[in-house]
Amino acid sequence: MANDRRFEKFRFRAEIDWISFEMLTGRRTNIEGIRNHLRDRFDISPHVRSLDKNGNPFSGHSANSPSNRFQITLHDPGKWDEVDVILTYLERKYGFVSPVKVTGAEIALDAYSRGATERELAEMVAGFCKFQFNPVSENRRLVWKERAEENARILGAPDAFLYSDLCHYMENGATVYLGNQKTTSSDHTRDPLSQRAYLKRTTTRNGEVIPLPETEYRARLELIIQRGENGEEGLSGKNGLPGTNWNDWKNCRFEFIKKGGYFQFVTFRDEDTFSDRERELAALGFHKYFQRRGMQLGRKKVKRLPIGGKVVRTGRYRVFTRADQELNGFAYEALRGLSQRWEGKNTGSPVFRH
Repeated sequence: MANDRRFEKFRFRAEIDWISFEMLTGRRTNIEGIRNHLRDRFDISPHVRSLDKNGNPFSGHSANSPSNRFQITLHDPGKWDEVDVILTYLERKYGFVSPVKVTGAEIALDAYSRGATERELAEMVAGFCKFQFNPVSENRRLVWKERAEENARILGAPDAFLYSDLCHYMENGATVYLGNQKTTSSDHTRDPLSQRAYLKRTTTRNGEVIPLPETEYRARLELIIQRGENGEEGLSGKNGLPGTNWNDWKNCRFEFIKKGGYFQFVTFRDEDTFSDRERELAALGFHKYFQRRGMQLGRKKVKRLPIGGKVVRTGRYRVFTRADQELNGFAYEALRGLSQRWEGKNTGSPVFRH
């Protein structure tokens, strides 16, 4: 891999932040009962909720309300075998009427500081947003909460900001959302694929927000895959991700996520590679405009155009840009490392840190 000095202050790592399962039990139980069993046996307190027959959360159900359909979310799973032990334990306790089903997962690409300042970490987050090759949604928003405010507020689309301002907001705790992870209103439904980007300085353990030591600060880009509001599955094989069958996750090669272009990035080309048309645009100031703005610069729509009696495809990259081979290489190696850990190779830390 080329040694690009742009990234010498960072180390990259990919994680499964959480994974959710739907289970249909042979005998009725409740949320508190499942939590107690897992707390006593594994010393973990996962998020559990009861579901209706359509897989949606019951409204008004308490932790003691009986049900036989549940969703359980396990945080920071380290490898497949150790997660499978937990599911096998639950199956022995309650008896599964049907095979357990994966309903969602969050996979994160992290850039940890190796001498980088918080400002440089914020610039990496902003770069994850601006230069991502294939963002999952046109619905993008920059969300920020000032210390004196109770609720976060949407500042607008990242595209509307200067890149320097975007970096400033990221340094001061803002988050960029792409698509909707949750149902927020009748106009915003849950998407099968969504993303978040932010500078991670805290973590949540057993429902409590805990500050991280500065050595664990990282620029983070998350990909959330789940069942959409209308039944669309984000968990599909076409992008290299397993389906909903838990056994299909055993030998998952997470580096195939790059097939969807989600952890792939572009960068600006050197000016000596510009075409004549691009030189004309640069002379009019477009090149500097694209550099200054926070607008997303990834994939452009590929069209088939009739040229000289032949139908040809236009290029994949927007004007002035190319694939960022160095950053893409780091992302690939991070996903490759995740695959190895998931298979049980080179593991050196507990499965659950929460």
